[in-house]
Amino acid sequence: MEGFTDKSFTTQQAANMLRVHKNTLLNWIRLGKISDVERNKNNYRIWTLKDIQAAKKIRRKEKQLELEL
Repeated sequence: MEGFTDKSFTTQQAANMLRVHKNTLLNWIRLGKISDVERNKNNYRIWTLKDIQAAKKIRRKEKQLELEL
């Protein structure tokens, strides 16, 4: 994720960076594929670069599975 600082991102921004739908990220959390991220005082999820990098690994695995089918 070069070019980004250590700031936080919304779920939609994280999804855009990963090129997946926002609901995909939420499903990965629900299914336990990635850990849920911290939330702000309004209970919105806040994604860090570390969180996004963890999701990126899952995205790669999902893509690999698609290619194998």
